[in-house]
Amino acid sequence: MSQTISGQRILVTGATGYVGSFLVPRLCENNEVHALARDGGAASRVLGLSLDRVHSSVDGAGAILKTFEMIQPTVVFHLATHYERRDDINKMAAMVDANIRFGSFVLAAASSIEQCQVVVAGSHFQFGEENGRPANFYAATKNALCEIARYLQDAQGLQWIQPVLFDVYGPSDPRAKLITVVIERILAGEPISLPDPEPLHHFVYIDDVVDALIASAAELRSDRSRVGADVFVTSDELITPAAAVAAVAAVVGQPARLDSTPYSLPEGSIMVPVAGPRPQGWEPRIALSDGVRAVLDGAVAG
Repeated sequence: MSQTISGQRILVTGATGYVGSFLVPRLCENNEVHALARDGGAASRVLGLSLDRVHSSVDGAGAILKTFEMIQPTVVFHLATHYERRDDINKMAAMVDANIRFGSFVLAAASSIEQCQVVVAGSHFQFGEENGRPANFYAATKNALCEIARYLQDAQGLQWIQPVLFDVYGPSDPRAKLITVVIERILAGEPISLPDPEPLHHFVYIDDVVDALIASAAELRSDRSRVGADVFVTSDELITPAAAVAAVAAVVGQPARLDSTPYSLPEGSIMVPVAGPRPQGWEPRIALSDGVRAVLDGAVAG
């Protein structure tokens, strides 16, 4: 059974993203929840939060600090990020702005609030493979924020922990994630291309990811020695895309049409992801077949 948190004042960044949209309702069950968002009205509608619980994230460091001083959050979930898989120089500024500049404002503001603890959602791309180097520019910006967090930890006592996410999937996901794409193509009778060689993946269902984020916060609150720790939100088994396609086809009950021509992965792709200790008391509960069934049910209902 995963640890939980209750009776906290919580601030969530990236609350309208896919993971945030599942995390916020869970947190609202037992906590006072606020969100930092670019569009407060849209965030209020999507998340079901009253407008006084949604705060602007676009007015700079001073405004963010005032928000923290007003709310006095005890826990912050920093999920906001800008992701680009390929290193396109035209898109680097957006990643630096979201992943370093904005993230730095959030961490600095959190470090000014007594007893405030921060859960910084990380990515397995930050760890590459055996050499532990970032796999792309996105991952490098995430690692840069971690260095800032370590500085604030030493200089101002920032309390933070980084749960590292892998291949998150679930229903109603607008992102072009492998499990969702495979379901859509099998239902449409369209061919599915596989990479050659095939990388290994940790596919983790969204409900398990939410549990892991909350468990990470609980771990940090109960054990101060975990400040600055990386915890890995992994599945019980690494599988290839081909195995994932077979698992999806078995649940859908229709054969998958495989494209006879494999595609090449981008340079720097991770073939075997690095992993480490999980959040204390957490383990995945949703088997891949059950998760695929939930996604399929959502797709059919939609």
